[in-house]
Amino acid sequence: MSQKFDVLKKFFETNATSKKALGLLAKGTEIGIILESGETYALIASPNGPQFVERPAQEPDITFRLNDVAISNVCLSPKENPEELAVQILKEIKHKNVHLMITGSFVSIATKGYFSIIRLGGKNMWDFLTEHGITSFFKITSLIKEMIK
Repeated sequence: MSQKFDVLKKFFETNATSKKALGLLAKGTEIGIILESGETYALIASPNGPQFVERPAQEPDITFRLNDVAISNVCLSPKENPEELAVQILKEIKHKNVHLMITGSFVSIATKGYFSIIRLGGKNMWDFLTEHGITSFFKITSLIKEMIK
């Protein structure tokens, strides 16, 4: 296992904010995590909390490609609440430290709890999105539909 794997595993499995957000996903949902070095991992919503495992995700709806800056900014400086974490992730996407790929269907995204995570981002996240031209939940759903391959 790499040091980056250990940092990500600790963040996803023990950080209270991360656990709260990931706990909203349907059990069995897998998210892909790909590092800039090419290492691939699976983040799994399980009944006992999130599990970060050293294998590619099986049929992920969403995959995140992370660079080292994103790992440092998100995992090594964890935010205290879901709103702060949501804004930090959006900033990493804006600065191209995180690339989000949506490969699941819109129905899958809508029914597995992803929108609940978006709502958890709260006012701070909505303020950030509004500053960047996304002014309604409808615009988020339209953006997601555009991103689906």
